[in-house]
Amino acid sequence: MAITISGDLAHMPSRTVEAAPYGEEQAARFAQFKEWKKKTERDLEVDWIISKAHISQNRQLSFPFYEELVPTRMQLTNGKVDWDYSGFMGLPNANAVGQRFKDIIESVEPGIHQFLPFELYDQEGKLIDKPLYFWRVCTSLDAISPELGGVKPLGLPDNHSWQINPGDGRRKLAVKKDVIEGRAAWCDVRMPSRQFISDLVVTKLNEQQLTGWEAIENWKEI
Repeated sequence: MAITISGDLAHMPSRTVEAAPYGEEQAARFAQFKEWKKKTERDLEVDWIISKAHISQNRQLSFPFYEELVPTRMQLTNGKVDWDYSGFMGLPNANAVGQRFKDIIESVEPGIHQFLPFELYDQEGKLIDKPLYFWRVCTSLDAISPELGGVKPLGLPDNHSWQINPGDGRRKLAVKKDVIEGRAAWCDVRMPSRQFISDLVVTKLNEQQLTGWEAIENWKEI
């Protein structure tokens, strides 16, 4: 049973963890990163369209970040660090995670995803003594299955994007077991806003009692 994951504080605005680049140099670096990311996504989209390749070959969701432009010092603007996983820490399309979360992902799927270390400072400018990483999922798959009736095309001409069927669609969600085999985490090209983790990773997160995450949807493996 795979899941889609989110930060468990996302629905509690007063406790949502937020951060921004710490200092002018880091802010300038972040601005460069956003421009680079936007251009890279655009170039990958054009390349994919020109190639006429299958949707699974579109790498917009999972290309590695250019590490030299990713901020290395951040400052909390809201919330506190009492979690192992945070759904948002100011860097687009990346999550903030602690050492234990990183170790679990790499125990299942070593050397695939990016874990970019950064320092985090509190609102008063004091360094928080905790190893933290920006986690970038570097795998995108075409793994969602419509076989059980949980999803349907959005109705766009190319039918690349899918949505969950209204009503009982959430009870019929499924992913292709052979496609996700051996994976720890991935994005799906049919639903790019979601981040998936495998049943084995979920088991390890629960066994080691990691905090800050929750399952948004359960996906049966078929």
